Amino acid sequence: MEELENDPENPCFGCGPNNPKGLRLKFFRDGTRVVAETTLGKEYSAWPGQAHGGVAFAALECTCQWTFYTHVGQVGPTERFSMDFKSRILVGKPLRLVGRVKRETPRIVSVRAELIQGRTVRAFMEQDIRVVKDRKEFARLRPSVEITDVMAKNLPP
Repeated sequence: MEELENDPENPCFGCGPNNPKGLRLKFFRDGTRVVAETTLGKEYSAWPGQAHGGVAFAALECTCQWTFYTHVGQVGPTERFSMDFKSRILVGKPLRLVGRVKRETPRIVSVRAELIQGRTVRAFMEQDIRVVKDRKEFARLRPSVEITDVMAKNLPP
């Protein structure tokens, strides 16, 4: 497996390598899939022993975005997403995140990310992410998002 390079200035809660309060997920390319492994500590709990759903959302959302980025070579805005919780996600137990491309058109790439614990898919997310032609199109589609230096490096000029 090949570790995917992440910008040290990336502030992301899910994958920002220097975010002291984040998950600091490290993603790897495994053939056509993107994978990460982690164990959530009790600071990410909802109920005792159970991870907070928002933390699961963040981990799956990052997995979807890294899957898109690895496939297309740039970031893109999410057009649609859905998420399903199948069973409890436990803190203190190893988990694996796996992302793959489901289908694509010239403008939309559909990806799926699964959160697996033991041999069970505990939750999954599916996203349709738009392929933008440049920073201007991204800004038009997401006018409230500031295109920072970190983002700009990952978008066509």
